Parts: sequence; structure tokens; C-alpha cells
Amino acid sequence: MNSNKYGNLPITAHGKSFASFGEIAQGRLSNGDDFLLTLPVDLWSECKLTCTHQTEIGTPQVTAPLPKAKYIATLLLKRLDTPQNLSLHLEFKRNIPIGKGLSSSTADMLAVVRAFESAFDLRLTQEEISALFTHIEPHDPLHYSCSVAYNHRQGRLLKSLDYIPQFHIIGIDSGGELSTEDYNKHLHYSPNEIRKYDLLYHSLLKAFARKDDGAIAQCAQSSAALHASRTNNSFLSQLLDISKQLDTLGLIATHSGTCAGLLLSPDSPTELQRYISHSVAHLGRVFETETLAL
Repeated sequence: MNSNKYGNLPITAHGKSFASFGEIAQGRLSNGDDFLLTLPVDLWSECKLTCTHQTEIGTPQVTAPLPKAKYIATLLLKRLDTPQNLSLHLEFKRNIPIGKGLSSSTADMLAVVRAFESAFDLRLTQEEISALFTHIEPHDPLHYSCSVAYNHRQGRLLKSLDYIPQFHIIGIDSGGELSTEDYNKHLHYSPNEIRKYDLLYHSLLKAFARKDDGAIAQCAQSSAALHASRTNNSFLSQLLDISKQLDTLGLIATHSGTCAGLLLSPDSPTELQRYISHSVAHLGRVFETETLAL
């Protein structure tokens, strides 16, 4: 990139990314692929990028409140033919809780990418973004605009599903934080569990092909049940029992997080939403969100 572009500083640009409410399903297939299916929701991270001149020539400086976002910015600067006297400052505004399995760190990193694309006329392919994120951690494929099946450990698209199921979500946060990196270091699946994930994965592909939100919600509940069983997650087990007694479509888990969500039709009555929220309030902090429309 021509360094003359940086004659008119400061440059200010913005980028944003939605979140995913955990995963519709997450597990391991018999072919060895670790997989997850995303559920894009109306929770956001927004990044403001400001580029100015440094007073002294040297390595471009990046200041940011989030280490992973700062690292992504540093990697992106290496891709650009920038002068040595640049200073970048990143600020964030977001409503995605941290450490809850709602893809907050991936959303922050993608917001940085989008801000860079806006500021420096940069265009990254989805594969290039996957490769960048894989340098840092297993991640959610928020750079795809719909639900997808994705190998989150290798940063590889398995299948674009070209659809987002439409749900109103009553989320419950059991408290605390869980590190995605730590969780993914210690994954183990038995041969029987892998067989179940194979069946679940193919059921989901069929449900997405039909755009059958009810079937997708039931698959999400099956994945939550598998996860609760293999990790002895008492919070999820309690919610699974409660969800069977309530008028919901299913339950979704944040498999490497502290939240779960009861899935309702987006046009479900307000009275029903209030009743369900009250019914689960003893299990944690209750919050609500919606899936994104394509």
C-alpha cells in the first residue's frame, strides 16, 4: 500500500461484529473434525480505530485494552506497507458478556479486522481471517454472515448453512467465567460419544436444509444433553429438566461457557416469556436476546 495514503492523519474508522449464542452443537466427528454450529445473535462488539503519527520513527505502536485485539492489530499492520511512525489506538464498546461462551473475544478480534478494512482499504477473505484467528485461539466463525458448521480448532469451514434459525432466547448465566482456550486443551470424546455426534451433525444438516427451526432447536437440546452428560454439568442438567416442563422449542448451551438459552419462537407471547424467565431465575442471571435475520 502506498505510504502517501498516510499523509492525511488522523484516520478514524469503525468496525463491528455480532456474537454467537454458544453453539447449536459442538463436538467431534468420526473423521476427526472438531465442529461447532454457530447461532448469530443481536449482541455486538464495536471497535473505534484511530491512526495518528508518532513523534519518533520506530515500530508502529498499538494501544488497546484487550490483549487479543491488540495482537490481531499487530498482525494486520504487518500485512500493510505502512510508514514506521504510525500510532494506532483501539477503543471498544460492547454488550457481550466476557468469559460466558458468547464469543466475546472472537467478536472483538473481528471488530478490529472490520475497522482495519475500513481505515486502510484492506480486504481479507474469510479464509485469511480464519488463519489470523487460528494464530490466537479456537474461535467462532463470526466472519460468516449466517450459521455455519466450522472446525474451530483448525479454523476451517465445514459447511455454509445459508440460514439463521429465528429464535427469541431467554439466556441464563450460571456465573463465573470459563476460558475457551483452557476448555479446548482438555477435550476428550469416547467412541460412543463420537458416534452420537456423527448422528447429531447429520440431523442438523438435514434440519438446516429444510429450514426447520423446531428440529434445529431439538438438535441444540440434544447437543446440550450430550455436553451435560460428558462434563457432569449440573447447571445444564437442571435446565434440561426444566425445559421439558416449559413451552419451549429447545435449549442451547455455551459449550465452553457459563450460559444456556431457552429457545422460543420470535412471536411467542410476552406473558410466556415472562413466565419462563421467572421459572429459571433461581439458576442465575436471566437476560434475553434474539437471533439475527439474514
